[in-house]
Amino acid sequence: MARHLGLKAALGLLLVTAAPVVAQDAGVARPPRARSPGGTTTPRYLPAMREVLEAMALAPECETLSAARARCSVRHVDAEARREIVLTLVYSDVTDTLYLFVPRLLTSAPEDSATPALLRRLMELNYRLLGPKLEWDPATGEVRLSAVLHTDSNLDRRALRSLVRTLFAVADRYQPELTRVLERADD
Repeated sequence: MARHLGLKAALGLLLVTAAPVVAQDAGVARPPRARSPGGTTTPRYLPAMREVLEAMALAPECETLSAARARCSVRHVDAEARREIVLTLVYSDVTDTLYLFVPRLLTSAPEDSATPALLRRLMELNYRLLGPKLEWDPATGEVRLSAVLHTDSNLDRRALRSLVRTLFAVADRYQPELTRVLERADD
């Protein structure tokens, strides 16, 4: 009998402690999807993404890819006006993520003699970088700088601004160095 009461008490405690978590998850209010003038549904955070990028004076070019996906791109010129960087942002309602990336930061094919040194430096940088990461695609040789912002409960506008600025700063800082790594191996 005492064993039966202990089991009931434990089950009751489990239900009491789990109930607020279930209630919180059920009560998460998501912003409604916006409707465009043509009546089609746009991804939930596309208007907010566009607003943040416009407030940063980046003149975004945005498009709806589907009812659940959108893409924006912005251009950035480094401080010396030597390089232009394109930053692409891809939002998905399905995965609740915003993937930000700088495509083709540089290129190094698998068979290039400089690739091992470049990959070593990419991994050293990835170990130090907190938000962004450097990716290498062996099929194309593309080196990409990227970051992910999770949007499962909301779009954190301050985090988005911070990631955009961080990606620009990291690209400006490391693209010349990584280019030199490739050039040194060619000598």
